[in-house]
Order: sequence, then structure tokens, then C-alpha cells
Amino acid sequence: MKINWDNQYLKIGLTAFCVIVASMAFFFLLFRLDVIGAALGGLVDILAPFIYALIFVFLLVPIMTFFEQHLLSFLKKRFSQKIKEKNLSLIARVTGILITVVLALMTCSLLIGMILPQLITSISGFVNDLPGYLVEAQTVLSNFLADNPQMVGNINTVITSMTNTINEVMPNINNMISGLASGAWSVVVVLKNILVGLIVSIYIMFSKERFVGQSKKFCYALFDTKRVNHVLQTLRHIHRVFYGFLTGKLLDSLIIGLLCYIAMSILRMPFSLLISTIIGVSNIVPFFGPIIGAVPCAIILLLEDPLQGLYFIILILVLQQFDGNILEPKILGESTGLSTFWIIFAIVVGGGLFGVPGMIIGTPLFAVLYDFAREGLVRRLKKKGLPTDTDDFIHAHSVDPHSKKIVEHPQKK
Repeated sequence: MKINWDNQYLKIGLTAFCVIVASMAFFFLLFRLDVIGAALGGLVDILAPFIYALIFVFLLVPIMTFFEQHLLSFLKKRFSQKIKEKNLSLIARVTGILITVVLALMTCSLLIGMILPQLITSISGFVNDLPGYLVEAQTVLSNFLADNPQMVGNINTVITSMTNTINEVMPNINNMISGLASGAWSVVVVLKNILVGLIVSIYIMFSKERFVGQSKKFCYALFDTKRVNHVLQTLRHIHRVFYGFLTGKLLDSLIIGLLCYIAMSILRMPFSLLISTIIGVSNIVPFFGPIIGAVPCAIILLLEDPLQGLYFIILILVLQQFDGNILEPKILGESTGLSTFWIIFAIVVGGGLFGVPGMIIGTPLFAVLYDFAREGLVRRLKKKGLPTDTDDFIHAHSVDPHSKKIVEHPQKK
């Protein structure tokens, strides 16, 4: 039986059915967020190796491409008469992948070998000195709040309770560490996912052009050509914004962390490696990151030595001025194109939805959405014959419906 899709009642029935299904789906999503969250969490756990693989590919492909292009140029000059170009490309690709993976593993091993032992020593020293810091803080606050005995009593009670807790916990640290064996399986799973992700990333890098070609072939076969062209252009723009921002921010944070460590070592400040690591890692978060990292570090140093704490605050101010005005603009350039207000908005919303990862990717993600919205507005304004420059609308009172010209507010003329 042939269905008459032009039938008015059939269209009404299908529309009503779609509305009902959409309403049921909405209410299910609204009242079963825990179930959906658990399902998504399970799916993420299953796909974890491939997520790691995509992250590795995202970070390593530019390095591999650099070595591959230089190796291929060298091989063509030396062996183009003896070996086919296809084989030369294969040799360059394999060698480029091998060099990139070895460099990545050596860098990670070197950083872990250099930083981890000193980091553990710094953390242990800080934990051992923490009771003394609390006593010193108690004394300072007592002197500062001498005119308010009730508040002093409350603060003393809290600090005494914290000190007692720490003193009770310290002798049991070995037992706590031994108890961590129960969580060793989670560490093994993470390491397994990273290893599998690295292996998968090598396969992806080796055949990256073929994977891209297959994806394009699939899209062009199923969807409209113009729509696919627009999607590919959009994906290129997303990759350019995300790659430019994230890689630039990682490099910028690494440099700031190293400069902080060098300066603190010259000034002979305590916990230099621990604090520099915190400063470098927190600097990855735009705008709020330096503040988030600097405040607890400054408190630690102020409790250890008030003068060195003051020096550290001055050092951080100098570093952030250097980073904000010189280093970051040179590295990131105009990778996002967002004003300060929209950067803060993206960080707050991203952090509220997805925590720290949301604070990091919120800025480039919002930059992409902002560009799409701006392009859509420009197209609609052009279609209506209206100006597209924001400055033209600042003092606009109305728009003449016939001439399409903006009429300024009488007080602004």
C-alpha cells in the first residue's frame, strides 16, 4: 500500500506524534539525569583508550608532520633516483612517528624522574610543617582579634581541632598508604587505557590521511554536498581555534612555571618546585588560574617566612604582567578573538558545568560558538540590507523601514 505523504491529516498526525515523543524524551531527560549520567560515564570508561588516542594524536601530529616533512625532503634529495617516492614517503612517515613517540616518552620520563621525587619531598615537608603553620596562624589571628575574645575563642577551637586531627593522622600515614592498595586496580586501568591509547594513536597517525578520506567519503555519500562543505569548513575552524588555544596555553604555562622555579631558586624560597608546579598548572586556566594558584602558595610562604612571602607576591605580580602583556599575546595571538567579558563568562559557565576541564576548554568552545553566532547575525543583517558593524548600532534610535538607514538618538546628533 502506497502512503500519500501529501495528505494533510497524515502530516498533522506525524507532527503530533513527534511532539509527544519529544515531550516524553524531554521529561525522561529531566527526571532521569542520574541514569543518563551513569550511562554516559560507563560509555566514557569504555571509550577511554580512544579518547586518550585522540588527545595524543591532537598533540603529536604537528611534531610528527615536522619530522616527516624534513625527512622526506632529505630522502628525496639523496635517494630519489634509487627508491620510489611512495616508499620514501612510507620511510619518512614511519621514522617521523618513531621519533615523535620516543621524544614524547623520553620527555614524560624525564619530567617524572626530575619532578616527582622533589615534589613528594616538598609535599612531605609541607605536611610535617603544617601543625606549626596552624599554631603560628592561631597566634597571628589572636593578636589581630584581641578586641574580640569570643571570635578568638572560636578560631582557637577550630585550629586546635585541626591540629589534633593532623597529629592523629600523621602516625597513621603508613597505614593509610598501605590501604591505598585497594585503589591500585584503578591506577592499572588508567595506565592500561593510556598504553592502548598510545598504540591506537600510532595507527591513526600512520593512516591519518586514509581515515580523513574515509570520513569525507562517508559524509559526501549520505548528505548534501553544500552542507558537507560547510561542515568541513566549520571543523577546520574548530580545530584551528582549539589547537591554537590549547597548545599555546600549555606552552605559555610551561614557560611561566619554569620562570617561577628559576626565580624562586635564585631567591632560595622553600617548596620552589611544588609551588612552581602549582603556578604552571593553574596558569592553564585562563584569567582565574593565576589567582587560584598564587593565593594558597602565598599563604604557605607567608606562614613559613613573611618576608619571602612578600617577595613571592611581588614575583607573581611581575610574572603575570610579563605573561599577560608580552608572553601570552605572542604565543596565543588572536586565537579566540573574545573580549575579557566573554572569556570570564565562558570560564564561569564551563567551570559550573564541567569543573576544571570546563574552565580550560570553555574559552575556545565559546569562541567557536561566538563566531558561529556572529556569522549568522551578519548574514541576516546583510539579507535585510542593514549595516553589520556594531559601532553603527551604539547610538541607534530606530531603523528607517524604507531606506534601511539607522536613525540616531536625537540627543546624540
